[in-house]
Amino acid sequence: MPAMTTFSVEDGALSAPCRFCGYSGPDYYRAGTHAADCPWREIGGLDERKARLVEAMRAASGAVNGALADAVRGGGAADAFAALRGENLKLRRLLWLSHRGAIEPGVLCGDDGEMRCDGCMCDFRRATPEQLERCVWRCQRRGI
Repeated sequence: MPAMTTFSVEDGALSAPCRFCGYSGPDYYRAGTHAADCPWREIGGLDERKARLVEAMRAASGAVNGALADAVRGGGAADAFAALRGENLKLRRLLWLSHRGAIEPGVLCGDDGEMRCDGCMCDFRRATPEQLERCVWRCQRRGI
């Protein structure tokens, strides 16, 4: 049986250094500290950045559905679906890695391709965007 993969804050998608601009200086989560072209420049606070990731996932989910419908009508559905599925999986992984559970070692389960938080029992691989949104907000209210 493979060992369980755990992640720490340092592995998270929202922790320093910034994945977009490389910033890792003081006041990392304060608005205005990142590079001018960084998407986090005007967004202050870890919770607000997480909320933006949830919004991005919901938008990506809508884009997947729309592009898939277009591809089915115009042919090439398999290629369009594969590309959009890959994008969706990347966004889910970013949200999972930035989840509050990443703060506590052993809480995020990533073995066998899973993306689950054992702290709140949210399955980031299989949940709908609406379920993920509820999970993230519930955890923020509980301080997880």
